[in-house]
Amino acid sequence: MRPVIDLGLAGTTALITGAGQGLDRAIGVALAKQGANVVFGYHRSGEGAEAAAALARASGVGSVAVALGLARAIDAVMAPSVSPP
Repeated sequence: MRPVIDLGLAGTTALITGAGQGLDRAIGVALAKQGANVVFGYHRSGEGAEAAAALARASGVGSVAVALGLARAIDAVMAPSVSPP
């Protein structure tokens, strides 16, 4: 089925975080249907992200699931600036 509105996303790439389930997963799959390549980032839901990437690839675009550790990266950046009184 073709999208009702062409958003002009063909050939672009989207990064979706928390993409293993729910709304984020649905958004990523919808972007793929619009022609965008999609990177599904996940922290704990790797199987869900892999399944979402497979759905996206079925739309004929490139898609991968990637483990992201954003919380740890944020903690590492913030730690030096947060000091006890």
